[in-house]
Amino acid sequence: MSEFRRELVLFRMFENMAYEMLRNITDDDFNAIPFGGGNSPNWILGHLTVSNAFSLNLCGKNEPLAQEWLPIYGPGSTPSNDTSQIASRDVLMTQFKRTCDEVAATVATVTAEFLDTLHQAPFLRSSLPTNGDLLGHLTTTHIALHIGQLSAWRRARGMESIMDLAKS
Repeated sequence: MSEFRRELVLFRMFENMAYEMLRNITDDDFNAIPFGGGNSPNWILGHLTVSNAFSLNLCGKNEPLAQEWLPIYGPGSTPSNDTSQIASRDVLMTQFKRTCDEVAATVATVTAEFLDTLHQAPFLRSSLPTNGDLLGHLTTTHIALHIGQLSAWRRARGMESIMDLAKS
């Protein structure tokens, strides 16, 4: 049995929430940055894909998107609607799905020893010191935070809430 079973259930639930919320956002609106600033659906999906790539690298996989997309979608980056600088909706959806599937397959095999080992990432060491702590954050609380941003973006644009989507 996977040491990470519950986290995987939550990760897949949040992944499905993302698809439901993105499904009826038009291509024109996908890159729209909220009035007053904030994250567009494009940035949120790109950022979650970078986070997935980072999770894979943390687990010993070589996922180049973690570095390639870091300037555009990494922590501290600024959302843009300049289509010459950002990935397209189709590319983001494809890469998000691919990295979600790879994260799920990879973390299903992690050992207790790996999870208890101190990670070498340059951030969050003091609050999330082990591989398990950081991987747990990336697959649950981090993705949930950004799903919440996507939900707020939708509500600000007059779209139905995730709760309404869940009923359909």
